Amino acid sequence: MSEPTERREVQDLRDVEVRINAAVLEALVTHKDLSGTELRMLLFALSMMNPTTGVAHITREDMAREARAGTAYASRATTKLKALGLLWRLDNGRVQVNPNFAFRGETRVDWMNAIQDLPGDAPAIRIPTSPPAEHSTSSRKKSRLRLVK
Repeated sequence: MSEPTERREVQDLRDVEVRINAAVLEALVTHKDLSGTELRMLLFALSMMNPTTGVAHITREDMAREARAGTAYASRATTKLKALGLLWRLDNGRVQVNPNFAFRGETRVDWMNAIQDLPGDAPAIRIPTSPPAEHSTSSRKKSRLRLVK
């Protein structure tokens, strides 16, 4: 018989106050760089981050469970969120949220300290500048091959 595993209490997202870089969030949403599942994973990480360090003590499995996705998808989503500079894995069970994107601390001084404490290899935030190309099969003309002599 196996021992019961300890389950961390997940904080209700309505009880968390997070300061977010609105320009980055708007760009991500309007340019559709994040799927709904990826956005849920990001918001979950924001809700779980430590107010002074920005570190969220969550695993890939926690993120997958919260977003109702598989762990392989959670892994790809974490890679994508890192590529966008929003968060990155420190090690198994710890994710760092970029304080240039979101912060939970009490004061502006705390926020500035968190930014200064970022390691030099921390990814920069990539803000999308143009929307992705529209892909509509109904309005696209079919290409035709011609015989060239």
